[in-house]
Amino acid sequence: MPLDQLASRVNANPKGRFIYLARQVNPDMADYIKKLKLPGIHLREESRRYYPSGEVTAHLIGFTNVDSQGIEGVEKSFDKWLTGQPGERIVRKDRYGRVIEDISSTDSQAAHNLALSIDERLQALVYRELNNAVAFNKAESGSAVLVDVNTGEVLAMASSPSYNPNNFAGTAKDAMRNRSITDVFEPGSTVKPMVVMTALQRGIVNESTVLNTIPYRINGHEIKDVARYSELTLTGVLQKSSNVGVSKLALAMPSSALVETYSRFGLGKATNLGVGRRTQWLISSKTTVV
Repeated sequence: MPLDQLASRVNANPKGRFIYLARQVNPDMADYIKKLKLPGIHLREESRRYYPSGEVTAHLIGFTNVDSQGIEGVEKSFDKWLTGQPGERIVRKDRYGRVIEDISSTDSQAAHNLALSIDERLQALVYRELNNAVAFNKAESGSAVLVDVNTGEVLAMASSPSYNPNNFAGTAKDAMRNRSITDVFEPGSTVKPMVVMTALQRGIVNESTVLNTIPYRINGHEIKDVARYSELTLTGVLQKSSNVGVSKLALAMPSSALVETYSRFGLGKATNLGVGRRTQWLISSKTTVV
C-alpha cells in the first residue's frame, strides 16, 4: 500500500481504535507480515464463506461481502435468518473497571439452518447440459429451471455464463446475473392451456369442439403451425401446440378475460422464490391485436 494512501486512511479516522490495512489476505502473506513484527501492526483471524459447488450454484446461493453480509442470491434474501443476532449487555462499572450494576441485557439469537428444494445432483446435471447447449448453439447466454410438476418445487435453476463465488474479482456483472429470474421472456406456448381453459369456462367451446386449423392471415400477419393440420380437437390443439387453434380461441373473447386468467395463474406477480433480485413481468390491461 502506498504511504500516502496509508496516511490518508489513518487521518480519515483519527479517533478510531484501529483501521484495517487489508482484509482476507492469503495465508502466505499473513505469515510474512507476522514475521516482520512491525510495531502497531496486528493480525486478526476472520472466517470466510467457501462455496464447494462453485459456478454450479453461484446464481442461487450468491455470496457475501468481507463482513459476511449477503450480497446476492439466497445469501442476501435470508441474510438475517442465516446470521442470527448478537446479544447485548449494558452494565455500570466503577473506576477500577469492575461491574457494579447490570442495567439491561438482550439474549443472542442463534443463526438458523436453511434447506432448499434444490437437488444438488440435478442442479449439476442441468448446469452441465445448459453450458453444452449454449456452446453448441453459439448462444450468448442461457437459463434453465427444473420444476417438480406435482409439488411446484424448484429442483434446479441454472444460468450461463456463471461465475466462481469463491473468487469473483474481475468477473463481468453480466455473468453474475441470474437470468432465470431477472430476464423477461414472453411466455409463449406455456399460456396455451390457459387460453383453452378460459374458452371452456366462457362457453365459447366444449370438449367435443373441432377447430379449423388451416393457416390464415390477420392484419397482414400469417398465423400458422409448424405442421399443417386441417382441423384439430381441443385436445389436439394442446397436443400439437397449435398457434392457429389457440389464436382463434383467443380472438373469440375479450382480451380482459385472458388478462384475468393470466393474473390468476400468477403471471405478472412476484414469485417470492427468495433467491435474490428478480424482474416482474407487467401485464397490460389494454391489449392490441396486431
